[in-house]
Amino acid sequence: MYARIMVPVDLAHLDRLDKALATAAILAKANGSTIAYLSLVDTAPSSVAPSPEAYDRKLEAFAAAQGEKFGVETEAITIPTPDPRVEAHHRIVEATADFSTDLVVMQTRAPGVMDALWHSNGEYVANHAKCSVMLIR
Repeated sequence: MYARIMVPVDLAHLDRLDKALATAAILAKANGSTIAYLSLVDTAPSSVAPSPEAYDRKLEAFAAAQGEKFGVETEAITIPTPDPRVEAHHRIVEATADFSTDLVVMQTRAPGVMDALWHSNGEYVANHAKCSVMLIR
């Protein structure tokens, strides 16, 4: 049913992604899918890594560990960008098309007052991606 499941991740906030990671793994295992972990990484040094290349190596290691943990095939996709927070929603939608994604499993937060003025990344992805999107709270 789903050949490739994309999970946007931020290695600085893995503690907030448990539900999305587990949900993607369950779906991948049931469907024989590959999970593609997508990270948008700042081109400037960050607390996670000094460069996009170093971040990519950490994401590769994370993806491999998730694959072993859940018994699924995984891959890592790192997209360098000057401002990940501002570009996240657009870049995730672009990546779904660029990497032939069938399903996005994305951790999100509960809607708040500010969502009336600014959309959440999850809302934008769900409304604009050409594939199915599962938002996890």
